Amino acid sequence: MATSPEFKVYGPGGEYEAACKHAETAAAICALLGNGTKIRWCHRHILWTEGEDGLAGESCGVVAHTVHARIAQINQAAYDRAHKKTQNLAAKQTAETRDAGEWREVTATVSDD
Repeated sequence: MATSPEFKVYGPGGEYEAACKHAETAAAICALLGNGTKIRWCHRHILWTEGEDGLAGESCGVVAHTVHARIAQINQAAYDRAHKKTQNLAAKQTAETRDAGEWREVTATVSDD
């Protein structure tokens, strides 16, 4: 089964223009539509704005590199937020357990059964 294109291109007026599977293709469309054209990731995150971030017509490869670097930043930020929430929850549960007088060492045994 084919996957949905993850890159969406919006024209200078904000109208949805295209969906692309590759950042290079989205960059080429940006170059065609001109200043103000945006590449979004899954309709939500703006990864490139033509004219502000550079000119896609000069190098689609630079646009693709920038787009992928920004996706990595977005994913890292999401991971950091989730990891922080997990750490905070674990610390809270540990403190609540200790405060309730239920603090005990937990050990696990493994059997070959």
